[in-house]
Amino acid sequence: MIFILIFGLCFAACDQEGPAEKAGKQIDETVEQVADTAEDAGEAVKETAGEAKETAGEQMDKAMEGAADTAEDAGEAIEKKVSEVKGKAGEQMDEAMEQAADTAKEAGEAMKKAADKVKKTVQGTMQ
Repeated sequence: MIFILIFGLCFAACDQEGPAEKAGKQIDETVEQVADTAEDAGEAVKETAGEAKETAGEQMDKAMEGAADTAEDAGEAIEKKVSEVKGKAGEQMDEAMEQAADTAKEAGEAMKKAADKVKKTVQGTMQ
């Protein structure tokens, strides 16, 4: 019977939490809260990184589009300048050809006059 009484007292004493058990439970709860907070922080970092990656991708796309537009504009400007230069070169070539034709015509007329003088001189000496 004493054994039952001692066992009963021990069992009754085990039902009550002591300071060490209370501290252990508080430590367990704190560790669990820290783990939850770390997990939440990790998810937030992942989400923020994903958003930053998406934003960077969008900015990269915009930059590429801007570069393509700039390259296209530059190409069009070059084509326009080449066309202008060709037009000016063509005009200058036409003017040069006209001047050459005029010079050739003048040279032909001068040669004809010289030939006529030679012909008259030769005819005058033959008479």
